[in-house]
Amino acid sequence: MATEWLDMPVTAISEDDRYPDSDTRHIYEHLLFQCSLPREFPLPAIKARVLDGKVVVTSGHKFLRIAKDLKHPTIRVILDRGDAVSFSLPVGARPIAREDLQRETEVAVVRQHQAFFFEEPLSLEEQKEFEVEIGGFFDRLRTPLIDANQRRLLSVSFPFEGSCAVLEALVPVGDHSWPESYRKACQRFSSGVKKIVSFVGARFA
Repeated sequence: MATEWLDMPVTAISEDDRYPDSDTRHIYEHLLFQCSLPREFPLPAIKARVLDGKVVVTSGHKFLRIAKDLKHPTIRVILDRGDAVSFSLPVGARPIAREDLQRETEVAVVRQHQAFFFEEPLSLEEQKEFEVEIGGFFDRLRTPLIDANQRRLLSVSFPFEGSCAVLEALVPVGDHSWPESYRKACQRFSSGVKKIVSFVGARFA
């Protein structure tokens, strides 16, 4: 089953009832807000296949809808041509070089925005606690990928009248030693201070 990575106009991709959106992990409005924040990389690739002469999304429906809502001209697609080997790609579609994809996986530190949505708005005291316990996690984090004296937490804001928190930080994505500790810190805040409904668009548990 041959697949290829493409950058494709969002207008060239359709939804079909035969491939419904089965994603229950993400909350659309929260994910839309997360994806509207500044980001270093494109939206995640969706999966699609050629069906009845059209490109139909099979996985990643919400990201396709978000790309359209945010007026992104293109989105990355992992396309399965199936038996339609002679299918002509839509105008504007172009292959993504394997080297470009590999280069992205090798990035060790990214400037990242993370959106948290809460069951109820945070009070001013709870906002301060969030800044210390969650935002401050990155300043306290010891990692060989960022100089110990370099500031990691860049900003924290509380939009939607405190029902959301957005932190901006230098995140050492190439260091896999810390995510579990970060998750536990978020769980402690969620159980002890204010319930977190979603983290970067996904339901938090």
